[in-house]
Amino acid sequence: MATPSPAAAPESSTFRYDFLDRSGEVNEPGSYAFLKADGTPIATYEGLRSGWVATLRIHETDADGVSRAAFYDGVAAGDVFEWREHETCWIRYIVDEASAPVAGTRTLAVRWLAYAYAGCSGDLTADGSWTHRWSPPNLSHPDFTTAIRFGPFFLYQPGWEGEYPDYERTAALYGEPGEEREGRILSNDLATVRQHPLWREPDVPDGWTLTEATAGMDGQYGYWAHYAPPGGGYGVNVVIRYIDYLPIREPSSSIASSLTQEMRLIDGRPAVVEYSPEGSGNPSSPYVAIYDEATGILYEAFAQELSLRRAGAEGMIAILRSLIPPPGTFGATGGAAEPGWVGGARGDVAAVLGAGDRDAAGEALRRSETPFSDEARAYLLELHAALNARTSPDERSIAVETVNFSNLGSGDGGRAVILTVGAASGGLPLPGGGVAAGALARCLVEEGGAVEVRLPAPLSACRME
Repeated sequence: MATPSPAAAPESSTFRYDFLDRSGEVNEPGSYAFLKADGTPIATYEGLRSGWVATLRIHETDADGVSRAAFYDGVAAGDVFEWREHETCWIRYIVDEASAPVAGTRTLAVRWLAYAYAGCSGDLTADGSWTHRWSPPNLSHPDFTTAIRFGPFFLYQPGWEGEYPDYERTAALYGEPGEEREGRILSNDLATVRQHPLWREPDVPDGWTLTEATAGMDGQYGYWAHYAPPGGGYGVNVVIRYIDYLPIREPSSSIASSLTQEMRLIDGRPAVVEYSPEGSGNPSSPYVAIYDEATGILYEAFAQELSLRRAGAEGMIAILRSLIPPPGTFGATGGAAEPGWVGGARGDVAAVLGAGDRDAAGEALRRSETPFSDEARAYLLELHAALNARTSPDERSIAVETVNFSNLGSGDGGRAVILTVGAASGGLPLPGGGVAAGALARCLVEEGGAVEVRLPAPLSACRME
């Protein structure tokens, strides 16, 4: 497999394909297939917009007999394309990895990004006409004509009469909504709110100060804060909160007619952006929400002060970027203390994964002071091998930095740590199957004097409270 490297997105291009190959072989021009991780072709519309899709296998020659090999040579991790059957039947995917050509076909590791929520269901037809549009423009309101699932967001039109997706509980990393525990307890005291585990200081204009803040709003694990300019008055609101249930519903009917709403990828994270079009004499308040899939944290900013309103969405994006911690930092904020054995284990794991070869990784394990069990040692060596297969020596340190550690609390039973792999690694294939780009990988649990490795589902198996 070729290792993806950062590259400019390809120019927007649209190709036509007319044969969905149910065998998955893709031997004919104009043919393609979406495949599960085990190579089984996807046969339903529902399957296309689920987590089942692992790869797109596509012929280099499209339905019009034109070779697109040169174009596919430039496709890289992070690129976006849209599969479309008709106006209300389309799905957008992100490429996690692009492989070298084999017998006139390309195989791309992909995952869904967005889709029209209603409009096609049941079995896929083999013959038809589909467009594959690369680098499509941002989805925006009022242009879209149906409800849309975009990453964690569900966006729907005024008067939407269709079904709504069921809420699904996310990993209970921070207890239950309304639970009396740190981070969810209601408080309006500035000093108290500043001690919240998710607290970070945003990059606001010089002279602006924190004037109000509330933690534990509606029992949520998070906080709201308001920063005002010198002299007081309206400024900017920021919110950082863990999302207990997905999807996040965003009704377009709540958007003023003077605002444009867009669905963007910001630094690889799904985001909803609302702003006044360029040239607005009295711009409305811009709003930006960015969801970090690796941590389950939503970052929001809403401006009221005139200079920030004029700065529009880009001003809010800059503020949120100052709040989102870089990959590889501990926990959600990078500011939390590492309790007990977690700090040492984190360093030992980083030493193993960053080793140059298997012998060096084995030596790092032998030198480690963390009491890894035999299973945990074997898993770390597998993870090291997968990482080395995907990165050059120069790139390895960057990939290792995408490994995050989150403490899940402690109790009489010990402590637990979740390892996640961020999207910056290009979608690292983890031992056990699947591509974990920002997804849970395994948990390391201290129990009986050794650090064991366990699967992340059910997550309760990783909680030692």
